[in-house]
Amino acid sequence: MKLPIRTLKILSLLFLVFPVFVFLLAWVKLWIALPVSVLLLYAIWQYLLGLKAINSKYVLFNKYHLIGILILCLLWMSLSGIGGFGLVLHDNYKIYAIIKDVMEKSWPVEYMFEGQHYYLSAYLSFFITAPIVMGWLSYDAVNVFLFLYSMFGVLISLIWFAVLSRNRLVFGTLFFILIGGFDIAGFLYQNGMFSGLEKIFQGEFIQFYWWNSIDLPKYLLYHGNTNALFWAPGHAIPCWVASGLFFYDFMEEKNLTFSPIYLFPLVSWSPFMLVGLFPYFIYLLFKTSFSEYLKLQNFLIIPAFVILVWFVTSVSFTELDKGLVFFPLESVKGFLKDGVYLIWFILFEVILWFVFIKFFLSKKVWKENQSTLILLLAVLICIPFYKFGKYNDWVQRVSMPSLFLLWVFVLRAFDSFKNRGFKMIAVLVIILASADSLSYLKLSALETNGLSFENHAVPYDEIKSLPQASVENGWVLDQFAAKGEPSFFKYIAKQKKVLE
Repeated sequence: MKLPIRTLKILSLLFLVFPVFVFLLAWVKLWIALPVSVLLLYAIWQYLLGLKAINSKYVLFNKYHLIGILILCLLWMSLSGIGGFGLVLHDNYKIYAIIKDVMEKSWPVEYMFEGQHYYLSAYLSFFITAPIVMGWLSYDAVNVFLFLYSMFGVLISLIWFAVLSRNRLVFGTLFFILIGGFDIAGFLYQNGMFSGLEKIFQGEFIQFYWWNSIDLPKYLLYHGNTNALFWAPGHAIPCWVASGLFFYDFMEEKNLTFSPIYLFPLVSWSPFMLVGLFPYFIYLLFKTSFSEYLKLQNFLIIPAFVILVWFVTSVSFTELDKGLVFFPLESVKGFLKDGVYLIWFILFEVILWFVFIKFFLSKKVWKENQSTLILLLAVLICIPFYKFGKYNDWVQRVSMPSLFLLWVFVLRAFDSFKNRGFKMIAVLVIILASADSLSYLKLSALETNGLSFENHAVPYDEIKSLPQASVENGWVLDQFAAKGEPSFFKYIAKQKKVLE
């Protein structure tokens, strides 16, 4: 069986851009939304024509590969908590709160809370598409749509990962599901070697993923893939889809002139992903002619891009923690201490993987991708020097595209080495890096009987409105709701309704 890369690109674009049309038609005044949508459709058409003119390569697989990846993808999704299937984590309640508000209130969604006027805002593609499209049917229909749409994105991501890593679909999928950082190192360091090993072998649930942030309030975290899917699907899934398409154009075709059409929707999915991809975009931009980017389709998306940016920036970021990780600087001792903790994090989340890649990756592949690997290393080292958000969303989210690329090279390195002894060492390393993923997969399977595909969505009557849920759960309401009368809602959004 053959899947044209052209088709994979089209599916990726459709996944990323569909919520933009939903948002425009539901949130924006129709006399603005309709012409902007027409321009966007024409830009997409131009992109499709451009793909047609290029000789497309193919992804080769047989029916057993297809069945295998579908089964693994379905099992992974059934444990994720998305749409109520699998483990329902703390952050899932935010998804349910927004879903219920979008289902019950007129669009754009407004609140009156503690004497303040709020509008539902920020990056909402993952949250609002399902209730807008399926909310007229039922709450169950919304959850099923959210699950299937997310699975569609995950499936596309897994195929991209197999393409970029030059690996078999099934093995590449299994690797992608399990891989993460060496969080176990921080766990053993902070708990003591013997005490930590005792806890692991006793079989108790351990959240490994924060332990390499030795100073926890810094919230240094590079997500493993299962952790990202369970805790931040609205960031992870579009990131993987866009990263697969972007890095294929970046490394295989060495041409990003068509990339704005599939990158701009990330503004409403997760702007952090655009920041994470920006260094690679700039790097290739400087190696090519800027005039090549002056295509009609790249100008046609500008109105939609401006509207999305205007909408997302309606929320206030002034109250969120932000700045260099060393500040506020209280003492030289504190500065040195923060430096040591940062070095620990970079060592176990970045450097060890690059040692692995350098040791195992064939000289030919290393030489062909040396500049990309150096850029990847620089990006992953630099990201944790800055912090943004209560739980440092900057480090967690901006790193996601680079981590996708890192796992590509880790798997290529694993496949490059043929010595059986060293191969066993590599397997052991990957198992250690899978500790957090295995812990969460086990927890979900045991607590929810996830393999039975039972739905554990929060009962509709128990879901609180977003402002109330934010107070009860300690979320920052201003991160998802714009206070007062932002200009977007004065001039671009549909006319305000009477508050429900």
